Amino acid sequence: MSGTEISRELLSSLLEATRVPQGTHSEFGIAMFHGAKFYDAGPRGADFIGGQRLAQLSDSTREAGGGFEGVVFRDRAFFIGARFIGPVSFAQAQFCDFALFEGVTFEGGAWFGTVGFQGQVSFSYAQFEGECWFGEAVIVGDASFDCAKFSMDAYFPHVRFNGNAQFSGAAFEKRAVFGGVKVGARMIFGEVSFNSNVTLGPLVCSGDIVLQAAIMRGAALVEAEAREIICRRASFEAPITIRARRAVVDLTNATLLQPCAVTTDFAPDRPQVIALENVTVSVSSIRGVDASMLLLSDTDLSQCSFAGTHNLDQLRLEGRWDLSSAPTGLYWHKGIPRWWVKRQVIREERDWRALPSRPPAARSGWGQPTRGTDPAPGLATITSTYRQLRKAREDAKDEPGAADLYYGEMEMRRHSHNWRHAERWLLQAYWMLSGYGLRASRSLGWLAAAMTATVFLMMGYGLPDSPPKQQLTGTVPANGGKATFEVEKPDPHNPTRDRFTLIRFEKALSITLNSVVFRSTGQDLTTTGNYIEMVSRFSEPILLGLGALAIRGRVKRGS
Repeated sequence: MSGTEISRELLSSLLEATRVPQGTHSEFGIAMFHGAKFYDAGPRGADFIGGQRLAQLSDSTREAGGGFEGVVFRDRAFFIGARFIGPVSFAQAQFCDFALFEGVTFEGGAWFGTVGFQGQVSFSYAQFEGECWFGEAVIVGDASFDCAKFSMDAYFPHVRFNGNAQFSGAAFEKRAVFGGVKVGARMIFGEVSFNSNVTLGPLVCSGDIVLQAAIMRGAALVEAEAREIICRRASFEAPITIRARRAVVDLTNATLLQPCAVTTDFAPDRPQVIALENVTVSVSSIRGVDASMLLLSDTDLSQCSFAGTHNLDQLRLEGRWDLSSAPTGLYWHKGIPRWWVKRQVIREERDWRALPSRPPAARSGWGQPTRGTDPAPGLATITSTYRQLRKAREDAKDEPGAADLYYGEMEMRRHSHNWRHAERWLLQAYWMLSGYGLRASRSLGWLAAAMTATVFLMMGYGLPDSPPKQQLTGTVPANGGKATFEVEKPDPHNPTRDRFTLIRFEKALSITLNSVVFRSTGQDLTTTGNYIEMVSRFSEPILLGLGALAIRGRVKRGS
């Protein structure tokens, strides 16, 4: 009914004139209201079915009360460009085929409570100038609200979308509430503008919740169970809390002007539709985000991209958070056996170690790069990323949590230099002797090996065959008088046999133990033994200190 203003009396007379008897309801074919204008009018209880078509109405305009409550549209329903002057209600109406409300203007309130849409429905470019209510509506097909404008509060409580729910480009000027919503596919809010408070949840989505390039100017709460929550290039100008289950959150290049919290929702009363065991939220990327506004609590960060994050040293991590784990076990590199240590690593290091350009032995256990087409960052970038994360944990008084981050930082520094640089050799020695001062077992193992070697060297070459005896030599005058004597002590000699005896072992052990704590026993030693003792008194206390430092780093708690 293109360009027509419809009143209730006029529409009722039309229905009566075109009625086809069947049952107790009037039955009509395709309902077409293109550009029609409704003054608070509608056919209550009418039944639009296939077989007949509404005739063209005249341009007359009359006012009447009423609505579309309980109306059954058994075929396609077109309200394209229609305009509802007053409040209108489609409560309990049934649309058996697709319904098009594209470009419709609702100047009063619009109620679609408990409406059943058996096919697709489109409210694209519709304007809701009054409150709208879609409580407990069921939409079997895809629903589109693209570029729709909601000038007043919009409520979608307990709506069930069996297909996609798309709000791309929509504008919510007032409060928007999506509580208890279930979505069978994807829920898309791409480039949506929320100019007031918004509540998304609790809702369950079998697919993704897309907030890409969305603008949220009011406080927002997202409580969802979904496959992924995509917030790329979203702008959050007010505080936002994302509390989710089993979801992967992507915050790439999101703008945070106010605090943002991402946390796992452990509430057991949420409806579950995704068959996954772990409920912990995963964060896939915070690249381009101002981390000073970000709080991550009880999140899985094993696949998170950190490189390119602003103010990463101010990132707040609370609760339990986990990074990816390095491989463990023995591997061979250039014929030398090595052992992977257990530690947490960031995704950037894992991708770098898994690069095809690296030797196969060095890539063993690291899997495949997970960044897709994105190039892996360089060693300098990974080093800086580790350094900022370490500083964030140290500022939070979490020394044990910063230990693996420091280890990763030093690993990247060690690999960033070739063997022509002295720093590479120093870092290599630091790594081998104590794991950068973080592996107590390694430094204590080297200490035990050094002490054992010192004991055997002392027994074999350091202790003399027998303690040297002092000898007095001089001349006594015949007529008496003053006599002069010289005291000589011959040099100790190495034994020729019976070097490894119990007595010599006890002496060698005493000398070695005193060397660890910078003490000397005053034992007579051979020339070789003196050099052995000097080396022992220099190296072994260092190894002992590195072991103590590693133990302190593991057990220290911030004050």
